[in-house]
Parts: sequence; structure tokens; C-alpha cells
Amino acid sequence: MAVNLCYMAVVPAADQKNRALGSVAQQFFENTFGALSSDPAYTSRRVINVFLALSSFGNIVGTTYTAARMKQEIAKQGFIPKAKFFAQNKDVSFGRLLKWLEKFDLRIPFLTPDYHSERTPVGALVLHFFSSLVLILATYNLAPEDAWHVLTGLGAYLITALFGALLAMGILLLHFRGPPATAPVATALHPGSPNQRPIPGTWAELTRGTVVPWASVTAAAIYLVGNVYPVLATWVPPSSTLFGTQTLDWYVVPVTSCCLLAFGSLWFLGFLGRARLRRTEEFRIERQPEFDRDDGAGGKGTGSGGQGDGGGLILIHETVTLSWPSARGDGFGDGFGMEELQGNTNPANSAGYEPPPRGLNDQPPAIDYSRTDFANMA
Repeated sequence: MAVNLCYMAVVPAADQKNRALGSVAQQFFENTFGALSSDPAYTSRRVINVFLALSSFGNIVGTTYTAARMKQEIAKQGFIPKAKFFAQNKDVSFGRLLKWLEKFDLRIPFLTPDYHSERTPVGALVLHFFSSLVLILATYNLAPEDAWHVLTGLGAYLITALFGALLAMGILLLHFRGPPATAPVATALHPGSPNQRPIPGTWAELTRGTVVPWASVTAAAIYLVGNVYPVLATWVPPSSTLFGTQTLDWYVVPVTSCCLLAFGSLWFLGFLGRARLRRTEEFRIERQPEFDRDDGAGGKGTGSGGQGDGGGLILIHETVTLSWPSARGDGFGDGFGMEELQGNTNPANSAGYEPPPRGLNDQPPAIDYSRTDFANMA
């Protein structure tokens, strides 16, 4: 919002409506940085192109990392076929290349393979690559400006506005209706969840001392109105007087967004339909996390589950098992296991992780799960 206010304060209103002068951002840099040069237009274009390149690079890197992780988490829920491939981490790092070179006695003294090895969600990254390729091919025949408007419009409509409105409505519902009871989490070590209880309490009780109720409700209401407006306004044809002649039909972005949302909804309903057809079985997700303690500033970590002076717990490994056990409890269906390496504080083990051996009657290590997503496992 502050950036938009700066644009409006520097660029005259008449110039903002004149599309022949370029974007508002370009006019802003022309009126600021361009004033320092004898050729304002040339200098402003150079400055804005540098900022656009840096911003685009950061956006690509950040989106690639977060989108791949998001697709990996979706695969760990079993919502897509071949979930094991998309949910597992693989080592395709530079350290693997160094290890391959060592087979031919080719070693680089200052490059140790163990310190350059890391498992990453390769399957999810491949899925993200093909989904990005679909977007590129879908806008292949459009002019660059139209393709940019379509892709940014889809992201703004679906991710920012629509899901932002749903998020605001969810916050308001939590305030006025309270959260649902938290169901126990089944794990491989405790499939029956003997010591787990639903977490009681209203939203006010759960957030006491951390959230100011009136401020939270006010912020959620403002956020809801701010996101609902573009969702509805996108369906209104733009005025040719204000925006000039449009080379792209105005309804392309909202209609395509609704089609994508409908496709995702049908996919999820299809998953539920598949589960409903298997009436004698139930879909089960079991998670077995492995933690290590962070070496905080106050002292050294004490390993998985230790109680030391470290800076907190780090999820270094998680085994996820998806299965279709019999609803009567007399057997398992087509279950399979998936492993994920979230991170590792020991670089020597980053190329792979071997959980500590345990006997059938061994008890899991005592871990303080408070302030983690596994708090109700204790």
C-alpha cells in the first residue's frame, strides 16, 4: 500500500491514465532517478529493469522452493497418484557428483562431498516444473503483455484475493464459533493413541495472552472486505474511458480462475469418492517424526529428544505411511511408506539418514513436543 501511495504522490493522475507513457512504475522512476540524468527516459528504464530482474529472480527462487514443498505435503496426504515418488526426498546435489568423481580418483581438496550433499523434494520439483510448463504453453500464442496480465491475474485472483477472503472468513468463524475439537493423531509407535485427548477450549482460551480480540476481528474484517472487492469487481467489464482499449477479453482471468478452482474441487471430490467406494477400508495417515535439538547460543544440543540448553527442536526426519487398513481392524490394504528428510544439523549425515535401531518393545525417546505441530502426541 505504501508503494502505491508513493506512485500516486509522484506520478500525476493524468499520466497514470495515459498508457502510452508506460507503466506507473516506469513513470515513477522517470520522475525520480531520471531527474538526475540528461536522458530521463533512458536512465529510468535502466533502473527499473535492474529492479525488475532482481525481483523476478527472487520471486522465481522463492516460489520454486515453496511450491515444491507445498506439492510434497499434498503428496504426503495421498491426494495425488504415485504419492511416494512426489513425497520422497532424493539426493541430486553437487555432493553426489563429487562422490561419483571420487570413484575415478578425482578429488577436489577443498570440496568435501558430505558438506555439499542435501536431499531435496525432487519429485515435487519435477511436478512443479511441468505445472509451470503448462502455464507457459497455455499463454504461448498471446502477446507478452497479455500473457503477463493473464498469469499475474490468475495468481492475484486465486491465491491472493480468493484464498485471502477465505482465510479472513476462517479467522472470523474461529472467533465467533470457536475451533473444532482436535482429533488424536495416530502414529506408527502409538497406532491406538492411548494417551491422546481432544484439545478443548474456545478460541479466546487458546489465544489468551497472545491475541487482542478486537484487533484480530477488526483486521480480519478489513482483510475480508479488501479481498472480496477484487473477487467481485473482476466480473465487472472495465471502462474503456479509464483503461483504454483492451486487447484481451476482460472475462478471461475470472473464468479461468473459476475453472481451475472447479478442477481442484473435482479432483478432491474424486479422492473422497474413491475412499467411499472402499467401504470395508479406511484411509489412514501415520507420521513418525524424528527430532534433533538445535545448538542454541546457550549450549550444545543433546540429540534427538534430549533435554538440554539448545535453541529448540528441529524436525530432521519424518516417516509417513499411507495405508488402507480394514475398517474392522483385521488387516491392512495397499499401504506404503514414505520418508522425508526435512533438515539435518550434522552435515556429514545430510546425504542420508538412518533412524536409530529399535526393538519391538523399545519405547520412543522422551521428547518435549510442546510448541510444535506434534504437541498432542505426548
